Amino acid sequence: MAINPSDFGMPDASSTGVQPGVALERYKGPMIITQEGAVIENVIIDGTLTIAADNVTIRNCVIQNFSNWGILQNEGVVNARVEYCDIDGTGSTKTSGIGLGGGSNAAIIGCDIRGMVIGIQLFGAANVKGNYIHNLADTSSNPDDRHFDGITLFGGGNNVIENNTILMPEKNGGTAAVFIKTEFGSINNVTLKNNLLGGDASYTVYVEDTAKGNISNVLIEHNYVERGMYGYFNVVGNNPTIRNNVQWQDGVDATPKASLPSDGSSSPAPSAPAPTAPTTPTAPTAPTAPTPPSGGHDSGGSTGGNIPSGSVGGSSGGSTGSKGDTGGSTGGNIPSGSVGGSSGGSTGNKGDTGGSSGGKGPVDFGHGGNIKWNVDKGTNGPDHLKGTPGADHMYGRGGNDTYVVNHSNDKVFESIRHSGGIDTVKASISFSLSGPNAHGAIENLVLNGKEAISGTGNHLSNKIFGDAGDNVLSGMFGNDTLTGGPGKDTFVFNTLPHARKNVDKITDFNPSEDKIALDNAIFKALGADGPLSASAFHVGVAAQDANDRIISNPHTGALIYDSNGNAPGGAVQFATLSPHLNLTSDHFQII
Repeated sequence: MAINPSDFGMPDASSTGVQPGVALERYKGPMIITQEGAVIENVIIDGTLTIAADNVTIRNCVIQNFSNWGILQNEGVVNARVEYCDIDGTGSTKTSGIGLGGGSNAAIIGCDIRGMVIGIQLFGAANVKGNYIHNLADTSSNPDDRHFDGITLFGGGNNVIENNTILMPEKNGGTAAVFIKTEFGSINNVTLKNNLLGGDASYTVYVEDTAKGNISNVLIEHNYVERGMYGYFNVVGNNPTIRNNVQWQDGVDATPKASLPSDGSSSPAPSAPAPTAPTTPTAPTAPTAPTPPSGGHDSGGSTGGNIPSGSVGGSSGGSTGSKGDTGGSTGGNIPSGSVGGSSGGSTGNKGDTGGSSGGKGPVDFGHGGNIKWNVDKGTNGPDHLKGTPGADHMYGRGGNDTYVVNHSNDKVFESIRHSGGIDTVKASISFSLSGPNAHGAIENLVLNGKEAISGTGNHLSNKIFGDAGDNVLSGMFGNDTLTGGPGKDTFVFNTLPHARKNVDKITDFNPSEDKIALDNAIFKALGADGPLSASAFHVGVAAQDANDRIISNPHTGALIYDSNGNAPGGAVQFATLSPHLNLTSDHFQII
């Protein structure tokens, strides 16, 4: 069962990552930070960001399009901090989001980390708090080679991991939400508390000694812990303190929605059920640390955002991938001498010429503008959030919120903690309430315009309205209400029907032009793709022979799927239309 972090008061996409109101500028990476104490903020970085100096802070940045690492701290560096960043590894293979640790001030705070194999690798002491690690992914062609971890710690210690949401892939393997193992030496003094740990890892938490060192002083308390495929905790060769956690097994126990104490003074409610002793699986191989990026990076190029003096190696002459080039052109809010610039002669559309330095004007990054998305955040009342013609991130709060979506990269976030109201997306492009651009409990979807676009629901009982064009509408789960409007509309049924929980109502089915599409992965007795055969369709209250599969009740408008014809059992209603429609098998398509 999918977990909604807001039900637990835990971090989700609405409370992590780049904060509302931040305008982001693009930098063509990779980037190496070489100035001690540098603060890098408000930029989009394509490629790995390497921290090669002490006391560096990365704040309100997007790190994307990288290989191996999103953010990597070099060996020996201390006190690196990453705050409120989006680390997006989408499309990558065998990558890690953030690798850092060491020093009294190292921290990873409030980040949205997604789309890679390992979310965070800790190299030493660090405070890890308020992050959302989710949608881990590996595009390796062989599923058996895939390996997922939320947070790993393989040596060192002095770590506090608290108030994070770590959701492992469902039914897709992975080692652990938190994996503590002495791969590189002994580990001491680790606290894991007040986290939400879910998904289908092998074990949710690993704490394992090896011949390379011992683990001591590990405290695991006041966490929400969903049982992994083999168990909650795998403890080998050490004795961590495990207490006062809320534990449950998906599909067996009810999902808890209680509040955890923050001070560790009392047990959370409900009380934790005793875990079932799991069968010990074959111990997974510890993940191989991805190879750090090579030392050669492009120097210079157009840059933007807040990048301090002396801090960065960039791109040369607008190109990427070469080594050792030099120049002097910088732009954005960047003090003089801060970036190895473009070789002479390179000019940005908004201001900087090769050989110059400094300047406060923004630069053009060759991407049709320097803002990747705008951030719009609502109030606790009803809000109408309408972005720009470009990509927008829109955050609702309480109340009946309306989001206007007009760009393929628009994203809607309704999973604000303890939010309420009936929320609506109005879209002039195809949109899915259960897709990657929609987060949280959104009830309604309205398609606008005359285009042939699609609308898809989510796990709630949605109201979905088509536009004036030929639409494809799918309610997904819940008792949805679908209205196609004008045009030749197709109503798709591709989730398991349930007589009480998943019966959709089509308010305006027009037999002269509309169709119903049935997914044969769900409606298995319908056979191969194509038109529904006449022999499989019957008008009446129940199947009359062994071949009847779709029954249309003309009196009630009920549409019924019967997996075994007129044999007992097998019949379930999946939709309701207006009564007395002149339906035939021609109105149904198997997909």
